[in-house]
Amino acid sequence: MFQHISLFLQIVTAISSIILYKKYKHEKFYNFFVVLVVVTALIESVGSLTLKTDLDSYHLTYFFILFQNLVIVLMFRVLLKNTTPTYILFIIFFVGWLYFFNYRSQMKSTIVLSYFSISILSLLYLREFLLSDKILNYKQLLPFWITVGFLLFYLPSIPFFQMLNTMQTRDLFFVLNILIILMNLIIIYGLICSKKEEKY
Repeated sequence: MFQHISLFLQIVTAISSIILYKKYKHEKFYNFFVVLVVVTALIESVGSLTLKTDLDSYHLTYFFILFQNLVIVLMFRVLLKNTTPTYILFIIFFVGWLYFFNYRSQMKSTIVLSYFSISILSLLYLREFLLSDKILNYKQLLPFWITVGFLLFYLPSIPFFQMLNTMQTRDLFFVLNILIILMNLIIIYGLICSKKEEKY
């Protein structure tokens, strides 16, 4: 049940981001965000089909991890005042991605590395945000809601994927689906309720 709800909300987020494009097109990061959520919804839709077949989705998943990390890094490169961490974290991730590419059993290590770098970027942005005047208007700023959504999903997912090899079944995957649901609800709320960013 949670799997179907999480996929449905990812599709709703993608459609909402396209419908609301005119509202946010002035914000540079938004183009990357739209590409991310639309491609994610497509990949997750394909992934849900491959679970019911014998198709090998290893390479699709592996290249999606690279795509996801790259797009999110580009988003935070626009949002962060200090862009150096975005380059450093992406280089570290990319080296790990290349190293683990031929080791199927280590895919979880690639995912953990990706999610760790995304969590760090989210925390860095929130730190900058909390120390700025933007905090006064946080309810109306879309980058804030997207970052909170990212952090709510990616940070708790790290220990989940670290334990992946010890799991005998997919019984605990409902936890991951709940995190995806919460992330998308927060992002959808942000898309609907946020306004054009005020310049201070």
